Amino acid sequence: MKIVSSQRLKLLIQGQRLLSICKGRLPRSLELNLFPWHQRYSFSSPDITSTRTLDVLVRALESSPYQSNGAKDKHHGTRNIVHIPSIQEKCNAREPICMVTAYDYTSARLCAAAGVDILLVGDSLAQTMLGYDDTTSITMDEMIHHCAAVTRSLDSPLAKCVHRPLVVCDLPFGAYTSTESAIHNGVRVIKSGRADAIKLEGGTHAPAVLAQVRGLVDAGIPVMGHIGLTPQTAQAFGGYRVQGRSTKAALRLLEDALELESAGCFAIVLEMVPGKIAEYITEAITIPTIGIGAGPSTSGQVLVFHDIIGAFDKFVPKFSKQYTNVKETISTAIKQYCEDVVDRTFPSNEHTFLVKSDVLREFRERAPEVANLVTSKRRLVSFSRAVSSSCTLAVSDPSTYQSTICHSNSKHVFINSRKCSYNTSLCNNFETRRNMTDGTLSKGFSIAVIGGGAMGSLLAARLALQPNNRVSLFTSWQEHINVIKEQGGIELTHIISSDSLSYKKSLAPVEAIDAVTLTKPLQDKTDIGIVMTKSNSTEQAARVAAKVVHPSGIFVTLQNGIGNYDILARALPDSHIVQGITTDGARIQRPGKVVQTGAGNTLIAKCNGNSASQVIVEMLHYAGFDCELITDANALASVVWGKLLINCAINPVSALLDVSNGEVLNSADADAIMQDVIKEVLHVTNQKGIKLPFQNPQEQVRQVLMNTSQNFSSMLSDVRRRVPTEIDFINGHVVQEGRALRISTPMNLCLLHAIKRLTRASEHFPRSFADPEYMPEAPSLGFVRVSQCDEHYPVDQSNSICTPSNIKQDRSNQNMSDSMQLFENLSKFRAYRRAISPSDKVGFIPTMGCLHAGHLSLIEMSQRECDQTIVSIFVNPMQFAAHEDLHRYPRTLDTDLSHLHRLGVDAVLLPKGEEMYPDSKPNVYIIVADATRKAEGASRPHFFDGVATVVAKLLNIVQPNFVYFGQKDAQQCATIRSLLEDLNYDITIRVGPTLREEDGVAMSSRNLRIPPDLRPKAPVLYHALTAARNAYHLGERRPNKLREVIAKILHTTPEVAVHYIDIADAKSMQPLSDWTISNDQSICVSVAATLGDVRLIDNIVLSRDQETLVDMREGV
Repeated sequence: MKIVSSQRLKLLIQGQRLLSICKGRLPRSLELNLFPWHQRYSFSSPDITSTRTLDVLVRALESSPYQSNGAKDKHHGTRNIVHIPSIQEKCNAREPICMVTAYDYTSARLCAAAGVDILLVGDSLAQTMLGYDDTTSITMDEMIHHCAAVTRSLDSPLAKCVHRPLVVCDLPFGAYTSTESAIHNGVRVIKSGRADAIKLEGGTHAPAVLAQVRGLVDAGIPVMGHIGLTPQTAQAFGGYRVQGRSTKAALRLLEDALELESAGCFAIVLEMVPGKIAEYITEAITIPTIGIGAGPSTSGQVLVFHDIIGAFDKFVPKFSKQYTNVKETISTAIKQYCEDVVDRTFPSNEHTFLVKSDVLREFRERAPEVANLVTSKRRLVSFSRAVSSSCTLAVSDPSTYQSTICHSNSKHVFINSRKCSYNTSLCNNFETRRNMTDGTLSKGFSIAVIGGGAMGSLLAARLALQPNNRVSLFTSWQEHINVIKEQGGIELTHIISSDSLSYKKSLAPVEAIDAVTLTKPLQDKTDIGIVMTKSNSTEQAARVAAKVVHPSGIFVTLQNGIGNYDILARALPDSHIVQGITTDGARIQRPGKVVQTGAGNTLIAKCNGNSASQVIVEMLHYAGFDCELITDANALASVVWGKLLINCAINPVSALLDVSNGEVLNSADADAIMQDVIKEVLHVTNQKGIKLPFQNPQEQVRQVLMNTSQNFSSMLSDVRRRVPTEIDFINGHVVQEGRALRISTPMNLCLLHAIKRLTRASEHFPRSFADPEYMPEAPSLGFVRVSQCDEHYPVDQSNSICTPSNIKQDRSNQNMSDSMQLFENLSKFRAYRRAISPSDKVGFIPTMGCLHAGHLSLIEMSQRECDQTIVSIFVNPMQFAAHEDLHRYPRTLDTDLSHLHRLGVDAVLLPKGEEMYPDSKPNVYIIVADATRKAEGASRPHFFDGVATVVAKLLNIVQPNFVYFGQKDAQQCATIRSLLEDLNYDITIRVGPTLREEDGVAMSSRNLRIPPDLRPKAPVLYHALTAARNAYHLGERRPNKLREVIAKILHTTPEVAVHYIDIADAKSMQPLSDWTISNDQSICVSVAATLGDVRLIDNIVLSRDQETLVDMREGV
């Protein structure tokens, strides 16, 4: 090795440090010399013993802009570039360092021009720029977006700043929960945001980040520390308070500072620390300290840009100083601009561009011709009349004039006010599918009709007769499928003239597919999926639709009943769902043959921007349906409730009497029942402000019965075929709406329970060979008038619980026999609980709503061993940290109550937040120390404290004998088990097995939030756990080896960010690390990861034999 002078060696050491922090910013030739490709990207250090490396390094540093503050720039002359050594030099010379936050191009250039040393792209931009309530809400992508704007303002080739400050970017909350995630996000900031360094909060104590700092520094990423008040975790320490006022707290700050310096930080921010404490810490360490609310003795100061210029309108911290008030100046300027616009004094001639007079004259002569041509083209294309957005016109030749339709990106499916997007390519290409000469579709659609009943078969057949459409019918009716395949399609008899009721017979080329055996998504997915199943099968239909329809396709529901849209929206989040209703009639004459029994109309709800809806309207119109786009939510609700009224009156009555529709018409008893049903439905619709589409509901029901006198209702057909009915979505919905409005609906309630009992009873009787085959049927309701006015029908209010004047729009306890009780008031619930016999066993399932099959299985467990089953729905705010978006938690109360009612739950507790936490937050917390501080508790320490606290409160309120939880939340089960044991609750915990989707993903409410494009990646967690289980059964008993097996599988999916892999004792949840697992020990293998922005958890329990697992699940 070559001997060098001390001066050159000092320069070499400084150079090596610079290289470690400035990778990617040195001349390419020097980078390639010192850092081969694989070394640079694995953050290897250069070989400093190489003579060639020494010489190249020294020569490069002597001429590098990082070595001199007076480097030349070929465009802008001398640039003063601030780097980390120069910041340290200022600190050593006791020259104050100026740091200011900057979030965008403008603020960064203003600060650079003022000579600021360091620009901090702080997470305070969450409040000052993005309007969040706190800094924890901002994401990594948002931070990088703003950081890149700042660095572009400084380094743009066309506008480089003469003074170039050092740029530091905050890592937001949640971006450095582990060393791996810290390095990953730090690299993103350096590469994508082009920052010079990153800043993170914490020290040796919570939040503990020393390992992350060391990992970042070892990876060549410069780190600025931040101690004192750490805004990202301020709520955990009592809010925004001065830190270090006690001796113990001050010593902890000193320890944090010394440890951060040792870990490799180049500077530390001290926030809201007493001045004398900050002064001592500054003298105790060798790196710079930057104070904010920490007195004048730190190495430098930092303030928020918006506080300096007086632009933030919410609050000004005590430690900030406003040097001006631009808010008033800007407000005055904008106000003057508005006045000038209103007065037409702006723009004046000096702000207006001119055109030559001959060009203007020619333009005026030709403009009418172009306008007329556009008008004529628009008339030829009926689709464009419904497009609400503007048209971009490209004119190359007037004879080949074309219009290109543009659409807004923000859509809402009206009637449910649900945000959605739609398939822009499918909608924009609709014009290219149309034959402009005869109006037919020259390029058809691929369509999946899900549901092989009468209307599903009719719809599939008529769509298949349209040239170029490719239609598949997905059904579980095997005989229907076989006949369709044998005859090459569906035999259709359909109406071709509604006036003369003339019919035509055709064989529609429909492909029939068994929905039951469809286990994997189709390779060739369809453009459109139309759900035509019965309402009680909507969830299964949604799962089929997700497998067969392209994620960016259009999903349509034309089903009977109310609530199907909400079920589809839950199962297909962010999909393009269109809602509608049809009054056509059809009957399956035999398997493989459908007959249209009546002509009606089909109404489609309009989206804002309406392209997805318009595609469906046009498609159905060409297939021969009388289809209309409804632009008024009240109008569609009118038709939906009109059809619901008719179904409520006819279907259950015919099913109970076991007669045809004509016999119902001639029965006085049936007429009396139907009159009561109609009165109750009218009472509900009047209170909801819905006008039905017919003047005389009783006469409309009679007309439908007359038109279908020879037919049997679909509900009677279901009862006779021993299959579930739609009663919950027809009369059950009326009962549910009546409860919400405090309106008694006794007849609908009686029919609801009678049909349910009849259905259950029919399951126990074998079907006789003499029983006729009742084919699915959907009676026609004819053409219905869309309401245009607001008048209401007179109704008999004798059955109402209260008069309309004092109706409250909330849910309340309904004291009806044999019905589910709802309680929002705790005192009323306690009265109900006291009335339960002491000999009755009470089971309790606490939930936060958004119920799925896992919750429902726990309810069924309770019903099997308890006399009373009580469910609570309460979204507990104590389980959410500030960054965890409590407001984004899915709330589906109406659907949840429908599920609970269908299962026969005895009571539902819906406590209000102000009763559970009268002072917003509890004064008493329950902390289960051992079970909640490992694995999930390490990254979410607030979570289990919130769970234990709210469960303890609920158990005191409900006083159950048994409480039920799911194994998927294994650590939560351990928490509750400890709670019950240590506080001597006389309550037994039951743990139900984890229920999984078809691909193995553990069922969870949060699954609804997984982006559709990432959903196929979710099963990797279960695959990894399965691999660990296989290794365990093959004899592997070393925890570290099992972790390696899991990690290897998870690392095959880069979209999954792993939080932890934990192996713990199954009952105590104490982690197992070094020792071998004994054969008589049950272990819980758990994993947590983020997919997109959704946190997923899963676990499995492993034991030598199944008996241990059963014991664990059976509770304490």
